[in-house]
Amino acid sequence: IELTATLLRFVREMGLQYTPELDGIYTHIAKIESRAQVEEWFVAYCSDMLQKIKELRQNKTNKFVEQAENFIINNIQNIDLNIQMISDYVGLSAAYFGEIFYREKGIHVGDYISRNRIEEAKNLLCTTNKKITQISEMVGFTSPSYFNTVFFFFFGVTPKRFRENKMNLC
Repeated sequence: IELTATLLRFVREMGLQYTPELDGIYTHIAKIESRAQVEEWFVAYCSDMLQKIKELRQNKTNKFVEQAENFIINNIQNIDLNIQMISDYVGLSAAYFGEIFYREKGIHVGDYISRNRIEEAKNLLCTTNKKITQISEMVGFTSPSYFNTVFFFFFGVTPKRFRENKMNLC
């Protein structure tokens, strides 16, 4: 009973809301008649609590990743945008944040930033007549030559060639 109460308290502290099925838990325990029934019930109870903990952690992880994605989108032009800045924003250590971000998105934070910068650059190349150097700065690249290199990596063409052929690529 004490272990059950400890598990329940732990899960509630993590954010589990009260549910009616938890109301009669101790009444149910009191009705168990054999050691085998206690073992069977306890294994099922622990399994259920572990699943609830997993779901709670997943929900919290999703919120951190969602906050990070919004932060990246809103700060894509910042040349200093990096994992440390983002992890500070969401309130996690850089190492832990990088781990959960990769687990959720299947991509490293730095690669995700680059991908978003390049996608934004692609949109600007398709929809504006701004100079390529301006676009490079607008999406947070430190130099036009590095921008060209990364753009080429993603699209197989330079930004200039992309713009010339934008009808086929936008």
